[in-house]
Amino acid sequence: MVWLHLMEKSDFSIWKQKIKCILIQQKCFKAVGETYLISDTEEKRAEMNENACSVIYLNLSDSVIRKVGILESAKILWDKLNELYTETSLPNRIFLLEKFFKFRLDMSIDIEENLDVFTKLISDIKLCGDKHIDDYSPIALLNAIPDSFSDVKSAIKYGRDNVTLDIVVNGLKSKELDLKQMGEGRKSEEVMHVRGRENNSRRHRSKSRSSSRRCYYCHESGHFIRDCPKSKKNEHSEHVNLTTGVDDLGDVLMMKNLCDYDYLSSVISDSLGKSDWVVDSGCSFHMSPLKNVFSNYREIEHGFVSLANKKKCNVLGIGNVCLRFSSGYVLTLKNVRHVPELCCNLLSCASLENEGLKGKWGKGIMKVVKGCLVVFKAEMKNNLYVCHAEPLLDSVNCVQPCVLGKQSRVGFPDLPKCTNVLDCIHADLWGPYGVSTHGGKNYFLTLIDDFSKKVWVLLIENKSEVFDKFKNWKTLVEKQTGKKINFLRTTVSFDFCDSQLGDLCDTWGISMHKSVPSTPQPDGVAERMVRTLLERVRAMLASSGLSNKFWGEAICYAVDLINLSPSVPLGGKCPESVFMGKPLNLPNLRVFGCAAYVNRVNDKSEPRTKEYVFLGYHHYKKNGL
Repeated sequence: MVWLHLMEKSDFSIWKQKIKCILIQQKCFKAVGETYLISDTEEKRAEMNENACSVIYLNLSDSVIRKVGILESAKILWDKLNELYTETSLPNRIFLLEKFFKFRLDMSIDIEENLDVFTKLISDIKLCGDKHIDDYSPIALLNAIPDSFSDVKSAIKYGRDNVTLDIVVNGLKSKELDLKQMGEGRKSEEVMHVRGRENNSRRHRSKSRSSSRRCYYCHESGHFIRDCPKSKKNEHSEHVNLTTGVDDLGDVLMMKNLCDYDYLSSVISDSLGKSDWVVDSGCSFHMSPLKNVFSNYREIEHGFVSLANKKKCNVLGIGNVCLRFSSGYVLTLKNVRHVPELCCNLLSCASLENEGLKGKWGKGIMKVVKGCLVVFKAEMKNNLYVCHAEPLLDSVNCVQPCVLGKQSRVGFPDLPKCTNVLDCIHADLWGPYGVSTHGGKNYFLTLIDDFSKKVWVLLIENKSEVFDKFKNWKTLVEKQTGKKINFLRTTVSFDFCDSQLGDLCDTWGISMHKSVPSTPQPDGVAERMVRTLLERVRAMLASSGLSNKFWGEAICYAVDLINLSPSVPLGGKCPESVFMGKPLNLPNLRVFGCAAYVNRVNDKSEPRTKEYVFLGYHHYKKNGL
């Protein structure tokens, strides 16, 4: 049996069809779709499944096997391969259709090679789910015929009721056969020269050599299409003679060289540096032997470059190269080929022309311009036009003194949003305040629900009370809501009870998240709330004229105002309303420290009211002040 290894860059549609034929031959294709017969026993089904898995795995390369893993079901394995190598997304379908309708025949290669590219494109589109592509294939291929084959196009278009793909293909093959019989067919071994040439370098060739040539553009003898005076490419003698390359990851075609490649290699290796680029009027694509100058680099397979000495060099990858020229202009070269065996960097005039650039030369200097702007200049060195350009890389080597002097912290990522109350609680302990309250409190514990934004403040005399206070608070809120606390995010202020609180959280099933020392930013919710509360306490005490001993009452009332006020993150809702899940009946809010008159009925002779100072609401008494 012949093994058909599926590689990373293989044609999956062809491989899939071949494997399907092998599975049918082995009488186990039913296992792929699990379309067993009713008469098939479990033992027979298991045997077909094992045979199908064996055939598929034996025809996969090692890298593909590592991707799909070891699967026991032939159907799951088959579906996994289809998922990996069949892109049916809308962007991929649009990309293939654009490439299909923009397809043009490349007359530098055989018709058969062009048709192979075209049929592969049709096959890829069919894999994306487009079943009507065959209806447009004849028109697309007919539109891809160049003007030099206009007689073929006219013969196919007129005098017929219907045009099929076979008619177009047969017409192209007949035309190619006629050209070969005349001895005028272009040979596929012609390669593009890599050494620069002067504008008048073709004037000294013998007449006997040039008289045997025929142009495919004007069909006259004596010259090739690249030298045709009727071609639009040669309208201006001062412009560089540019050729059109084939944008394919296969062969990077090059025309036949006019010089000795070995001589060129020795000259370049002695005179050019890594930042020098040779401007080549015959190269199909930009090329570089240096991998470290690429950005957006991706590896490719089966690509090669044919050099002038008939040596074939592998193309290992493709990517973009960003260059800064001595003029200060920054140019990004796209689809640059990585050819490690090249002896220099090559700038393709054809690719530059596609980007709207033009080349002019004179007195040993070549200017590449874009409109009126000179992009760069190339000087002639050993009959080569060479320019200097420094690559701009996405990443550069680290300079340690700069890091030591300028390094700044990277922002912390946003935490995931909670979806229910008590999913996550932020906690922070602050104190001592400096002045004890009337009740002897020196610390306050801040607790914030991440979902509802509700805030609780627990006044504490000593740090040792934190553990018990938190247990009581947890029991209260869980009974109020009927839900459990899932996450507890604390700051370094809880280090004194870290072990005890951690053990308790493990018992309760609470995941405890602790901040790293000197980095309170991950738990910025609690840090910012503490700052907000302290700012309000200072303002309330200053406005009321009360002493600092009332900071405990002030901070509790500040929390009440926060919970009863509309919140921007909640879309204008109140934290208390979101937490309890029902609308609020707001009490008669008063200004902290204002006068409060309490009714007295003890003695008929005394005043009926007595003036007090309003300090807030009592949470454990109904309507208590």
